[in-house]
Amino acid sequence: MSRVRSTIRSRWPALAVLVAIVAAPFANRAIAGEYPSEEWSPNSVAVGMPTSPDAGLLRVATLPPPPTPTSNDITCDAVGPVFPTFAPQLPPTDTVRIASAPVFGAPPIQEDGWPERPVVGTTPVCLPVDSAPTCNPWRPHSSFLPSLGRYGLIAPRTPGVESVHSAYVVAPPCRPSAPCANLFQPPPCADGGACGPGGCVSTPTGSATTSVGGNVAQTPPPCAPPGGDRPPCIDPRAQVSPYDPGDFSPDPCGGNPYDPCAAQGVYGDKHLNPTQRPLIEWGMPFYDTGPVPPPSLEFGPTNPSLPRFYLYGDYRSAAAYNDQNGVDKGVLAQRLNLEWDLWITSTERFHMFTGPLQRGNNFQRVEFNDGDAEFFNEMDFFNADTDTAFFEGDLGYMLGGWTGKYAQFDMPFTVGLIPLLFQNGVWMEDAIVGAAATIPARNNPYLDWSNYDITFFAGFDQVTSPAFDDNPGGPHVFGATTFIEAKGGYIEVGYAYLDDSDNVGRSYSNVGISYTRRYLNLLSNSMRVILNSGQSGPTDERTANGVLLIAENSFLTPWPYNVIPYINVWTGIDNPQSVARAGAAGGVLRNTGILFESDNLTGYPTLDATAANTYGAAFGLDLLSPEFTHQLVLEAAIVEVYGDPDLRNAAGNEFGLGARYQVPLSNATLLRFDAMHGFLQNADDVSGIRAEFRWKF
Repeated sequence: MSRVRSTIRSRWPALAVLVAIVAAPFANRAIAGEYPSEEWSPNSVAVGMPTSPDAGLLRVATLPPPPTPTSNDITCDAVGPVFPTFAPQLPPTDTVRIASAPVFGAPPIQEDGWPERPVVGTTPVCLPVDSAPTCNPWRPHSSFLPSLGRYGLIAPRTPGVESVHSAYVVAPPCRPSAPCANLFQPPPCADGGACGPGGCVSTPTGSATTSVGGNVAQTPPPCAPPGGDRPPCIDPRAQVSPYDPGDFSPDPCGGNPYDPCAAQGVYGDKHLNPTQRPLIEWGMPFYDTGPVPPPSLEFGPTNPSLPRFYLYGDYRSAAAYNDQNGVDKGVLAQRLNLEWDLWITSTERFHMFTGPLQRGNNFQRVEFNDGDAEFFNEMDFFNADTDTAFFEGDLGYMLGGWTGKYAQFDMPFTVGLIPLLFQNGVWMEDAIVGAAATIPARNNPYLDWSNYDITFFAGFDQVTSPAFDDNPGGPHVFGATTFIEAKGGYIEVGYAYLDDSDNVGRSYSNVGISYTRRYLNLLSNSMRVILNSGQSGPTDERTANGVLLIAENSFLTPWPYNVIPYINVWTGIDNPQSVARAGAAGGVLRNTGILFESDNLTGYPTLDATAANTYGAAFGLDLLSPEFTHQLVLEAAIVEVYGDPDLRNAAGNEFGLGARYQVPLSNATLLRFDAMHGFLQNADDVSGIRAEFRWKF
């Protein structure tokens, strides 16, 4: 068997050479097809030039010598303009014809070079009207300087942009618009005249033709007498086309005088923007300029490796005054987020996130209350409840490197303590111990899906959910989610089954669906649904049960990047839950508005974000400066309660007002200010004000 395989392998190069030799004569015969342009050279001799008409269609063209007219140029007078045309000199042999084909001659195509279509410009022989082949759209083509474009000077038709004078529009559908029509010859004769050596020759009434040395000269009708309507003095090879306003776009209207320096600045004023580098860069710099060094092939010839290590993240420090649950206090807190990134190849890496100044949902801080100060040391380098550590890569490229082949498929995957965020964090936002894999970048023409991917995931520990009393070791989760671009927007659908490892009847199914698109260039909308079902036991003891409906809306204004009004509404029936939510992720309504989003640092208060037996809305205005250097967000929100008070978190109706202002100090630092006040029914009001400094590195 090994000898047979060796013989087959040894024959592959010979077979490839044979196929190339057989296909070579046909390689340049495609017209307006997706093939490389044929060669063109200003020299009369080139390597590989065919020596016979049957040796292929490789064309080496030369500029023809300028013809010597036998008479002086004639301008328009009482007799009228006369423009001599010169008959081409026929080469004595086919070899000479190929080697010295005139640049402005007919396209070098043969009868079999354009199957089932009339041949344009091959010979000066008129085609009988009745000899038109089966109806196929006639397409003009030029082989002059084909290397200037992929399809020559005449590109394939683009629907909807053709001029009324285009040959695609005015030409009959089954044959050229006139006998001997040629892209670079005089226009078709209006009266369907006979063919001459240089193309069609017409003799309208009142005109004359003369022959000088075998060259045909055409004399148009004489000009009109002085004082009358004088026709334009033009070359008879040109023709006047009717005016159509659709041929021209409106003239540009510039409000300011032309500034040549500004025009040059579009290219000459480009510069590198200041960019914050990672705190540590070992190996190849992170997105730096310059050439990439040669890689290592230790992971296979098709999976090159450039190991490098980066440490980046941000530091946050904030001062706040919070009043909630009947207690008011001041807080000074700090937080350090570190991202440890070890790249092995372009698709494989080890990554870890740590918050050394965080323990659980608490951060290192000093609290001030009634004149006393208390320091809380939350130093903890790694905590599985809040940090992550995982490996991610692409299985296709890894297998390709191991086998010495190029990747046959794409399948990114990850394993470890992995962060998962689906449907904008509404359906799931947590770090779980498990694995996930994605089938990316697929399409389905039958369903009209231009792009979609499917992700499968499973978690066996650290699955945090209020449905299991936030016990990370309680449930296991198995699920899949997909992202689909279709119906003018994108669709997200996910299903997860949470298995109660304590076997107390809390296992259930969780479905999340969302659809996002823009309507009438006025409204950007996202519709989201979360459905919980399957828990056993009495209804009042079920911890994940019901439906959550969310509609997120932002409106386009005359200043779409700077003035953005938004209205987000929701309705929560019973006690709907996300699949999993880390404690620092806040409630399921966190993205509904700034009044439902805590700062994950100082314990900044919010309105009720659980959506359990509540409905409401957040109305806001997001303002960005023209240079995007300042942001101001103003918001009002309302929470209405209904149903059994024991099944919800809010004691009564709530109403809140909030504001946020951000300003960058540099490309790596910013200041942020927040303020809010919440009016709570059947509970103490809440309020907070804070200032934060953030440094990214």
